[in-house]
Amino acid sequence: MECYAFNEECLRKFSLIALGEHKAILLNTISILKSILKKLFLIRLTNELLGWGMKIIDFTKYIKITGTRFSFDEEKFISAYLQKNKRWKQKDTFEKTMKVNENKYSFEDNRSIRGHDACQLLLHLNNKFIPKRKFGNAETIGGALFASLEFEDLKKYYLFQRIMEI
Repeated sequence: MECYAFNEECLRKFSLIALGEHKAILLNTISILKSILKKLFLIRLTNELLGWGMKIIDFTKYIKITGTRFSFDEEKFISAYLQKNKRWKQKDTFEKTMKVNENKYSFEDNRSIRGHDACQLLLHLNNKFIPKRKFGNAETIGGALFASLEFEDLKKYYLFQRIMEI
């Protein structure tokens, strides 16, 4: 459900209410957030399609922060992910499959972002950029994001259009 709240309007409301004067950090980086989350989704998808059953590792360790800018070190994350799951020797297979998947699938925002990853990333960034604003855990962030969601935001999605018809 968090994915439905991960859009510009909800993130804007969330940042205005939850982040206060620090809202510019989030508002200026929505496209970066989405890019990171889509990469994580693609990595998870590749694992599933290969049938490897690998356990995910903490991706926030691979978020590089410089001043008020941040990025995701995808290469280091994939290397650590494969090593941790004893799949390092299949790195070429993983990367080739990932590239095929990236070109094959349509990655709409709410279908290519895992809500829990979004909340974990927001919590990590909040803790780094605004340590005095405590959220406790990713579920708290998810609740705050969900509270920013309005019915009008949901009406554009087919699922909710069908619910309204019923």
